[in-house]
Amino acid sequence: ALPAVLVALGLGLRLWNATRDLDTLLRTTLPDDAFYYFGIARHLSLGDPPSIDGLNPTNGYHPLWMALLVPLYLLAPAGDMISPIRGALLLGAVLDAAASALLFRICRRIGLGTVASAAALFVFVANPHQIVNATCGLETPLALCLGLWRVWVPLAAAPGAPPPARFGFIAGLAVLARTDQVILVGCLYAASAWAVFRADGYRAAARWKLVVVGGALATFAPWAAYSVHSVGTVVQSSALAMSFVHRHMPEVWGLAHPGALLTAERALAAVVEANAVSWQWQGLSVSAAALGAVGVAVALAASGTRERTVFGEKIRPILPFLAAMALLFIA
Repeated sequence: ALPAVLVALGLGLRLWNATRDLDTLLRTTLPDDAFYYFGIARHLSLGDPPSIDGLNPTNGYHPLWMALLVPLYLLAPAGDMISPIRGALLLGAVLDAAASALLFRICRRIGLGTVASAAALFVFVANPHQIVNATCGLETPLALCLGLWRVWVPLAAAPGAPPPARFGFIAGLAVLARTDQVILVGCLYAASAWAVFRADGYRAAARWKLVVVGGALATFAPWAAYSVHSVGTVVQSSALAMSFVHRHMPEVWGLAHPGALLTAERALAAVVEANAVSWQWQGLSVSAAALGAVGVAVALAASGTRERTVFGEKIRPILPFLAAMALLFIA
């Protein structure tokens, strides 16, 4: 009963924030990136190419979230610019609540007790930062929900491997929800493939991998084909734009022919200035994670056979996921 109450509490907090007046949301919750999504979704609903101006196609967005936004504009009355935005925030609230339920199930599956799992769930649902993330109009809650679902599927199948077609389909959806989740998908794929190899041998592992890759590619292929056709590459235009800005920053500063060293220095200075606060927090987080890893190692060294068995059966299978999360966070 307690987990259900906590999930309901989290949903209520997110729905409350999603239904606040738009002026307040603009100051506290909605980033400018969300309006790129809203603008492109509106043009798609009008039959225009996926673009900000309705003329020049772009792939600078995560397609699965965009696919959920377009129907909101199709259903809205003509000229109504507010209801689709409100619908997007409400949808994010529901997806984040679903993610919180998955989080609790994952905690229980890896061996945490009910109290510890409920504590983790409470920290998630009551975290103001997470409430904002859930209702920011971006792909964040969708990517999180699919990411946790992708973790849950192999955990639920342990000690065996997850059904390959389902795993491949979920992997493809996760990457469509947020492209950089390919890092997490790759780690979980490698861990599950190794489990199949150890249990059933090389041929079974090869068949499993083939079905997973086929399912993932079938899910992702339409988006890749569109990207190549519209902008000439599967890399999103927003990522290409960041690279372009860094390369041409000295010219923006009026340096028509800067030396190579000065160009690198200016570009690096811009990157550091833009990310200084974020990197400070990342440094603290990495330090805390390192201390935690040392603590776990010491605890295992001093533990008995039973504790080590629990670690091997419950914790070790998710280590690739934790490593991928750390890599993704630092990157």
